[in-house]
Amino acid sequence: MFASYQIECCANEGLAIAGGRKTCPEIYLGQLKRERGHMQDTARLVLPLSILTALLGGAIAALILRLDRGSRSATVLFAFLFALLSFSSLLVRLRFGYGLEQLALIQRTLPLLVGRCFILGSQRL
Repeated sequence: MFASYQIECCANEGLAIAGGRKTCPEIYLGQLKRERGHMQDTARLVLPLSILTALLGGAIAALILRLDRGSRSATVLFAFLFALLSFSSLLVRLRFGYGLEQLALIQRTLPLLVGRCFILGSQRL
């Protein structure tokens, strides 16, 4: 089974007139039929990048806490920084991917905390 579409053509192309309009012949744009276990059209891999970013940020926060480099307060602040970035990425996914508009206020105030955590963590090094 093929999907067929008629495309209107310009008057100077000299194509057949059907029903008072100049149209192109049917053009097959690809098969829509999918067989069991095999797709015949082009498939795209969809990755939830914001969720992967949140997982990566959480892993970095856990690693920072485990490494214990420098002062303890700087370590905690930088771990909190990556946890905030991770949480912010997760909120983006929930808000725009799943339509949870109630999270807009939290999402908009998180950058204020991120900047302060970075500055305080850098000062404590």
